Amino acid sequence: MFNFFKGHDTSNYYNYLDVLNPSELSRITKSKAGRNSLRHIGLALAVDRDHGIPLFSRLYPANEHDAKVMKKLIDEIFEQINAAMSDKKGITLVFDKGNNSEELILKLDESRHHFVGSRSPYHHKDLCRVPLEQYREVCVKSGEVLPVYETREEIYGAKRRIIVSFNESTFQRQLHRMEQNLEKAKEELSSFKRKARGADGRSTMDSIKRQALEITDRYHVTGLLDIDIEEEENRFKVSARKNFPAIEEAKTRFGKQILFTDRESLQPGEVIDIYLDRYI
Repeated sequence: MFNFFKGHDTSNYYNYLDVLNPSELSRITKSKAGRNSLRHIGLALAVDRDHGIPLFSRLYPANEHDAKVMKKLIDEIFEQINAAMSDKKGITLVFDKGNNSEELILKLDESRHHFVGSRSPYHHKDLCRVPLEQYREVCVKSGEVLPVYETREEIYGAKRRIIVSFNESTFQRQLHRMEQNLEKAKEELSSFKRKARGADGRSTMDSIKRQALEITDRYHVTGLLDIDIEEEENRFKVSARKNFPAIEEAKTRFGKQILFTDRESLQPGEVIDIYLDRYI
């Protein structure tokens, strides 16, 4: 997702074009709406954040990555929005981690425009390990009070302002989802263990490992479960146990939102509000 503080967003929309239709725009892709069997079209739309007035729109193939779309359109978007704005002080580009690229940030550094972006907690394990006792409370527009930790780190060749916020509800949801996925994976692995014990001689160690990995990947718990496989007379003994250090490490990422920005004069709560307002 990406948009502008005078707003832009990208989304895929499913449609009912026949799968045999030769359209280059409408394509089969992973669907957030769960309609994976239908074709989708991507829409990039820029609107004025205050009034919702459309300023720019383009259709694009739905299976293109947001960052790739951004690179193609960024100059055109800036040109179109600048032409439509009486305020020439610049816009603030707001984008999620799917749009991160050094090329984009360097282009923004060289322009009069600003940005608020997000980073994956996976790329900032050091920040995620900072104890909540070092956070301070910040009020956001919704009236919610969030624990926030602010620092500076080098990102894309320069020291950037970083704001880490913690949401307890998000933490609990992610923790619950992980625990559910661990249980589902263990249940499926139990059935797989019986299958591996009764292998017919055509299975190999590599094929058994691959099938076990497919199970943990399916439930997003690869690395959170340690899988041991032993072979004896073309039979396989599979065991699985929780990797508690990895689970504790994963929990440090839960509930964390990491933003980076060049808007130095804004309060942390204002930066968070701008980022959340990208959903228009």
